[in-house]
Amino acid sequence: MREGEPWSDRELRVAVETYRFLLRLEHGGRPLSEGDLVTLLKGGLLGSRKQSSIRYRLRNISAILVDHGFPILTAYSPAPRAGARVRAKLEAMLFSEKPVDYAGQSPGIDQAYQTSPELVLEKAETALRAALYEFERLHQGSTPIGHNRPPGPIEGLTANDFQNAISILEASRVELAAARLTAETAAQRAGTLAKFGTRAAAWAGERLTKAVDAGLEAGTRLGTRLCVVALFASLPPVAAAIEMLMRLANG
Repeated sequence: MREGEPWSDRELRVAVETYRFLLRLEHGGRPLSEGDLVTLLKGGLLGSRKQSSIRYRLRNISAILVDHGFPILTAYSPAPRAGARVRAKLEAMLFSEKPVDYAGQSPGIDQAYQTSPELVLEKAETALRAALYEFERLHQGSTPIGHNRPPGPIEGLTANDFQNAISILEASRVELAAARLTAETAAQRAGTLAKFGTRAAAWAGERLTKAVDAGLEAGTRLGTRLCVVALFASLPPVAAAIEMLMRLANG
């Protein structure tokens, strides 16, 4: 895909799911900088798009959310001039399929977990372990990526990325219980988890569109869907864990 060509459904999906996750992070007090966001996105499916193009597409999403009365990312003021067909696709992705919480609204920390930060971290850890299980099943027996099979869009997401995120949550939970988690460490870990979550949301968004491609075999579609569903289900608990770490970092 070259800059200047119409955005594909896969590119739009990545933009939508990334926006959703960023909105959770912002509500949780840990927004990514625009530089970090562009670096992450340009390393994947949106690699051919200019920073200005990515920014304008996110502003298109803001315009749709404002029209429907939902909160938006403060860094991306509404830009309503998306074409009718593109707007219709973005609205369908935001509201019709609902693979995650409606319109990306921040789920916040569940009421039941407000008095126990350890349980917030444990819930995120459990959700990520389930997502990792499906991720590994999806890739089980797949051909290793080599010079004859270059990486596809956002192929950089690996089982090690999941395991690192899980390790961060586990270590934070243990250190918190032992009163050894420092504010500096909590803030640093929140930032690392935020970057992982954004990459995971973009990966899952691209796979969700790919999974409904009529050209894919039914078995592949099913395996991809199971992985995508598990990964989407993990994002709200991860966002809540990031919010909790930031609260701990800020005292």
